[in-house]
Amino acid sequence: MCIPIHVPPLRARRIFLLSGVAALLPLIGGAQTRDNPPVLETVELSPFEISAEKDDGYAATNSLSGTKIATPLRDLPLSMEIVTEDFIEDIAAFDFVETLQYSTAASIDETSGVSATVRGFSSTFNFRNGFRYYARRDSANIQRVEVVKGPAALLYGNVQPGGVVNVLTKRPTNRNTLRVNASATSFGGERVTLDVNRKVSSKVSARLNAAYSVNPTYRDFTDSTFKLLAPVISWKPTSRTTVLLDFEIARVTQQAPSMLNQARNNVPIYASVEEGGLGIPTTVNWRGPDGELEDNVNNYFGVVEHTFSDELSLRLGFNIHDRVTYPFRPEAFSLVNAPANNPSGVPAGTLSQRYNWQRNEFDNFLQSYSADIVWRPTLFGVTNQILAGATVQNDVFIGRRYRDLLPNLQNRFYYLPLNDLSVVAQRPADLELSPVPNQGTPREENTTVQYYVTHQLRLFENRFITLAGVYLTQIDNYETSLSGSLAAPTVVSSRYDADEVKPQAGFIVRPIEPLSFFALYATSIYPQAGADARDGFDNPFAPVEGESREIGLKFDLWGDKLVGAVSGYEIIENGRVVNDPDAPNKDSVDRNGLTPFDPGFDPTNLDPAFPIGARRQVGETTSQGVDIDLLFRPTARWQSKIGYSYLDFFISEDLDPTQVGRTNNGVAKHRFSA
Repeated sequence: MCIPIHVPPLRARRIFLLSGVAALLPLIGGAQTRDNPPVLETVELSPFEISAEKDDGYAATNSLSGTKIATPLRDLPLSMEIVTEDFIEDIAAFDFVETLQYSTAASIDETSGVSATVRGFSSTFNFRNGFRYYARRDSANIQRVEVVKGPAALLYGNVQPGGVVNVLTKRPTNRNTLRVNASATSFGGERVTLDVNRKVSSKVSARLNAAYSVNPTYRDFTDSTFKLLAPVISWKPTSRTTVLLDFEIARVTQQAPSMLNQARNNVPIYASVEEGGLGIPTTVNWRGPDGELEDNVNNYFGVVEHTFSDELSLRLGFNIHDRVTYPFRPEAFSLVNAPANNPSGVPAGTLSQRYNWQRNEFDNFLQSYSADIVWRPTLFGVTNQILAGATVQNDVFIGRRYRDLLPNLQNRFYYLPLNDLSVVAQRPADLELSPVPNQGTPREENTTVQYYVTHQLRLFENRFITLAGVYLTQIDNYETSLSGSLAAPTVVSSRYDADEVKPQAGFIVRPIEPLSFFALYATSIYPQAGADARDGFDNPFAPVEGESREIGLKFDLWGDKLVGAVSGYEIIENGRVVNDPDAPNKDSVDRNGLTPFDPGFDPTNLDPAFPIGARRQVGETTSQGVDIDLLFRPTARWQSKIGYSYLDFFISEDLDPTQVGRTNNGVAKHRFSA
């Protein structure tokens, strides 16, 4: 399918009502005419800044995410995918999830709107302007999306080895513009966005992006509302200094989504009777109208960039991310026969959905600070580029759980008969939720300090380019978790420190101007968290480590009418946690009556009358594949993005030999988009 620029295709589920651009309104400062065109100032960009105006439709010429320095994509010995603002508008992407719907290497989880999966590896976060970000976002404040494929720990710290997704938000420009968009969906959804840019003075510019949307779906009781307010101001006290302050407020209110539960013997309840299911319509949502999810996000971002000379530049940045989520809804659904004298009054023996009312409170508070300096000396006629920097990140998570409990601390269950689909969960008038003392993570705090140095060398008029670096990562992780029974809860605390030094190296060989061959070796490190990240003695596991090797070809042919890249890679992640049913734990006893804490304990001769089994960090996961990204532009107004990926993501080492070779995470082996 070929999609022309500036002519958004009519999508089946969306009908566009209004798209207005008023760049010449007196309301926002001074009308211009063709007889008196505006005088455009020459703006010197710092090496840490890219201009979206240099993008040509769907084609991005440079990237910031690959090296933290604005670098032409063709000069980077790594695989990247750039989603430009023009492409986001033409596919009518409403949110972050939809901006990557045509990507073959990366995706965002539709349920959370946050979790990013790149080359098979998933993480619970992505990045915003180079800093970690945990919340869903609207496309109204997205300038472009940059996907770095492969390990990117050199610049982004503790990340998964598959890659990272970095969103660059909209910055003020030197023009006065006003843009309003309104749209509607076939399910009755409504959306309005506002983009106002104001050149306040020769030194100050400001921009405001806002969005409001109502998003119903075909399923009962799943409507959501999204609100966004994102002001940003840019101040240039001198021609070489830029100060940017960015504030983003996002509010999401959503009725509880339904859960596609399984019936007994794994029979899908929504499948038709002919297909072996129970024939329940997919519109049914037993959670009812009273469930609700509140997601509140405040994000503060700032940066100071100063160019001392053509060779030396400095960047200081910070990001404070505060997200508080309140899910309140029926949970713990399961199909059972209703017992006698149940609180819902369902006749005994009736096949029913059983549920319990719950409320959770999750608070993520993340502070990040960075300092980078770029030095571009020319030595003996050779161009060098050296980046040295440091980042500090403090990530705190607090979780609280509440349930509807009986006096004996057991869950109070309610029942919904399957023979009457009009009956859905209703909040009881006397509902009182009590803290759950044996579940959740009262506090998890992770502090990461990273130092890094990279060096880029250009030889033979850019025919040979190298990019090498080394980084030191220091991780301090503290975590408490709850376990045990409701009547006798236990609190487990653990702390571990890790210092790792890792390299990264790559090069580009350009035998002729349109063709560039590249190779890259990269590494990653990622701390493990949660109850499953401890061994049988409650000791935390070490971070998992990744290692990647990749080769590829980049090309721009026929006057840039065909631009693309082809690459093959292998990523190996070591330190995967697996379960060992024969391993001792803190409660094990050997046949001589000795515990693991007694001298002479024999872990190979355990007494089966006592607990046996524990998690061990001995597994390995492998990701192998091929990526093909093409941009075909036969004319100035006709462009088509084509992508294909082959991904073999599997368990390569496990204590259980039957698990070796099993596909992990249910990722697709072949993906194609056009």
